[in-house]
This record gives sequence, C-alpha cells and structure tokens, in this order.
Amino acid sequence: MSKRKNPWTAIGFSNYEGFHMMPFDLRRRAERHELNRQRVVASVIRELYVMTTIGYIAKDKLISAKRAVSQNLRGSQKDMTEAAHCCPRQIMIGDKSPTEILQTRFPERAFVVNAYFAESDILPANFNKADSRMESNGLSNGFRGACLMVIEDARLRGKLRHLDVSNAVRSAYSYYSDRAIDAIRVSRERLEYKLRFNVTKQDAEKWTEQLLILDTYRKTLSFSSGPSVVLDIESVHGLIKIYRENEGQAGVSF
Repeated sequence: MSKRKNPWTAIGFSNYEGFHMMPFDLRRRAERHELNRQRVVASVIRELYVMTTIGYIAKDKLISAKRAVSQNLRGSQKDMTEAAHCCPRQIMIGDKSPTEILQTRFPERAFVVNAYFAESDILPANFNKADSRMESNGLSNGFRGACLMVIEDARLRGKLRHLDVSNAVRSAYSYYSDRAIDAIRVSRERLEYKLRFNVTKQDAEKWTEQLLILDTYRKTLSFSSGPSVVLDIESVHGLIKIYRENEGQAGVSF
C-alpha cells in the first residue's frame, strides 16, 4: 500500500491530514461507502464508453483488473482505521491504465480519471475486510466484465449522444450490480460457515460485524440506482463537450 500514489500530492497539494467525514453509525457508514462505490463504478464505466467512442481505446486490447495503484487518503493506526477504496480494482487496457492512455491524449482529464481509481473512505478495518471478501468472490470480475461490456458496446454502435451513453452505461452497470449481489451472497455464506465452528470471541465479533456490513451493502444496492447520479443530461453533455473540444471537433457527431 505504501507504493500507491496520491494524485493530489502529484500535482503539488499537501498530503491529506484532516478529518474525513463519515457517519459514526456502522450501518450508515456501510451505506455511504456502498453509495460512493456505485458512483465511482458508474463514473468509470461512463468514461470508458466516451473514451472508446472518441477513439482513445484501440481494438483487441485485453481488459484486465489489478490491485489499486493510487490512493487519496490514509488510515490511522491510532484510530484503527484504513482507507477503503471505492473502486473495486484498477482497470487495465492492454498494459496501460485509462489514466495512462489519457495522459498522452487528454492530460487534464487523466487527473480526474485517476482520482476515480484513487478515491477511498476512511473506515474501520473490518470494512476493508468485507470489501476484500467481495472482490475475491466475484466483485472484481464483475467490474472488469462491466468495463469490457461497455467498451465493446461503444465499439459496435457507440455514439456520443446522451441516450446512447445512458443506455450503454445502465446496461453495463446492471451486469456489474448482478455480480456484486452474487459476491455478497457468496461472502455471507462463507462467513456463516466459518461461524459454525468453535471460534474465538474476537473472531466471532469480527465476522458478525462483517456480515452486518455485507447486509447493508446488499440493501443499498437494492434501493439505489448507481448510474443515475452520473447520467443526468448536463453531466453527460458536459463530458461529451470536453472530449470533443479536446479533439478540436466540437461540432462533429461521433
């Protein structure tokens, strides 16, 4: 984790040392973290659609996922907290991240996309444990699959219009959401299995709390619509506009 780069310090800002405002109640913390994850996932999917449509992502590139390489916050040993990433994994397109692709084509936007992958919430360590269980039980593959899906959609029939962006992002996000629910289910089943055995009181408390965190994630996934916050007309039109202007083709329809 010490090798992860902070995008804010990379452009001259000081390292973050203040309070990171999250609710104190465990359920509300889990709900807020899950909502942040949904927003970030939908934002990355939306960005990949636009990048592909405008021609920044070449054909036949392998889409893979690896551990995070950037992080905007740090936990505290004193407070027994950790920085829990909102993005399930770092997406790679061939041997480059979306940020690296943008650095040569649209460097101002590269910082924004790097911030998506770096975004984290300061939370007790059990949140990171619950997230890691989900990631290893299908969440990471679901995220990678959703990114692949939206890239392929953009290659086949992508247009830089609000309706096309919205349809593609919602479809890919729905794929991700289904896999996220499965990942939570599998994670819960394995934790419940572990609790059947004669475990220490400390482990029982830790795993029971992780079950509560996972349950809150599941409920939040059910009642919220992740893509909605990034698909309002003004946001999408604004994103399309800056990419077109960067290419010097503001009036061109892609």
